[in-house]
Amino acid sequence: MTGSPRNIQADVQVSVRWRRGRVALALALVSIPIAVAAFYVFSYAVDVPYYDQWEQVPYIEKYLTGQLSLSSLFARHEGHIAFLERLFTIVSVSLFHWSSLFEIWIGFAFLVATVVLISADILAADDRQHLAVRLLQVSAVSAVLFSLRQWENLLAPWAFGFFGSTLFVVTACYFAAKPGARSFVLSLSAAALATVTFTNGLLVWVLVPAQRLLQRRSSPSGSPDLGTGNRWGLDGVWVALGCAAWSAFLFAGKAPFAHSGQGTVASTVLKRFAAGLGLALTHDKAVIAGGAFPMIILPIDITVCVAVGLLLVLLAGSSVYLLWRSGRIASSAFAVSLTAFGAGSIAMVAAGRANLGVQQILSSRYASASSLFVAGTFILAERATRDRPVRSWVIPVLATLIVVSNTIATLTEMHVGPFRRDNFAGWATTIRAFRTATDEQLQNPHFPPGVIRAHCTVLERHHLSVFSRPLPPKALAAEPPTPAPR
Repeated sequence: MTGSPRNIQADVQVSVRWRRGRVALALALVSIPIAVAAFYVFSYAVDVPYYDQWEQVPYIEKYLTGQLSLSSLFARHEGHIAFLERLFTIVSVSLFHWSSLFEIWIGFAFLVATVVLISADILAADDRQHLAVRLLQVSAVSAVLFSLRQWENLLAPWAFGFFGSTLFVVTACYFAAKPGARSFVLSLSAAALATVTFTNGLLVWVLVPAQRLLQRRSSPSGSPDLGTGNRWGLDGVWVALGCAAWSAFLFAGKAPFAHSGQGTVASTVLKRFAAGLGLALTHDKAVIAGGAFPMIILPIDITVCVAVGLLLVLLAGSSVYLLWRSGRIASSAFAVSLTAFGAGSIAMVAAGRANLGVQQILSSRYASASSLFVAGTFILAERATRDRPVRSWVIPVLATLIVVSNTIATLTEMHVGPFRRDNFAGWATTIRAFRTATDEQLQNPHFPPGVIRAHCTVLERHHLSVFSRPLPPKALAAEPPTPAPR
């Protein structure tokens, strides 16, 4: 029996209030970790070139002297594709005298957009019964993706590349799950941007076809494209473009994975892979602080990260298996792609930097990729254990691990933050005095002192970065200058 118009209108109003309330609560939960990370960046980030960012100086010089070519923008940096980063560097030079803060906050905005897309997928189902769990997922995803454990990526402008590729890959996978030509074009456009932003963006060409196959598991006639008749044609276009992108990467320009080493042992790569996956859930302050404390990373710290990584792999694999067996894998295909992207990013680092040892992958810069894997695994585990007894302890345990580990990381980094800020500020003072600074003071892990001096000359001539503003009196009085941050 059909309800009266008044009852129908009341039901609609309740549904609207329900949706608005759900979105408002989700926004509040997501915003807390974002606000904490924003405060950290605002308080401790310093506008000064740092590590790999010095590589941009020759391109800046070419741009300002009218010699920059399109091929220069596509040139590799240690095997990485950095076209979009160089493009934004030009924007920064033109508008802000090459401000590192501009690129840092652009990267931060990319990460915010990534969390919004993942949260939108989590909250897509209008399911009041599981609202609390969905909100828990949204909160945990935001907490792990904005963890201060990745302090290096939050304070250094180079993270623009990784955060950018992450956003574009997640966008491509998100819209690949939607029907229609517009979604396909958006997905393809995001994949193209991911390809020219960072090397791990190339994974999108594998992830999206695999995701589309998973989405047909439950509904072979309802695949997320223009229709059954031409779905294979669209997939064919995607695969062809993907092959072209990977071929250009592997066979053109500087050889990738330049640090892998010919004598690398497979066990080292596997240990690096497992440790990298577990990095986001480490509770050890020595690992989190990255040398800021008078602590060293012990073998047991590496073992713990390896063990956590292996447990997460087991949980992710079991979750995918259960979803496949139950016929619910299609609705979780996006989460599978997110998990695979995090694991794939770690795998590329594990193989590409294998000659640097296992401990190197515990660097804070790799925590961002590990966080993606943890977030995806958490989403998959929740969906796989739904309506199963094991759910009563698996989800709370994983959520507790995420909350506790990220709380420790937050407390640790809020304590260490002033040290990092002063170290960056000292480095700014040092390069301002590059003519009188010693080689030891100008020492940089990636560039010898002579190169730093030459780059400083370029920046000084064009009034860029630290040379675009007068030093504060306290910095002018500093003696001697602080060496480069390690």
